[in-house]
Amino acid sequence: MNELNEEFDSKGLTIIGVPSEPEKQTVQWVEKHGAEYAYGYDKSGKLQSALGVTGIPNAVLVNPSGTVVWQGHPSGLTKQIVES
Repeated sequence: MNELNEEFDSKGLTIIGVPSEPEKQTVQWVEKHGAEYAYGYDKSGKLQSALGVTGIPNAVLVNPSGTVVWQGHPSGLTKQIVES
């Protein structure tokens, strides 16, 4: 995600991590993995439910009009998918 964030930030891509873990665990993960993108919390699970997330980790690519154009495991979100 850091690579995509770095490459596409200037082109309007915003990456936001939404962990399901408590804040303390999230901060530890961010520090350990050097995540350089924003993150927020979905304590109630409303966002996961609205997006139909059934497994973690999960990534969602939403276009500027608000339409989900890709969803899956973060490792499958490639530069080519973002560019398209």
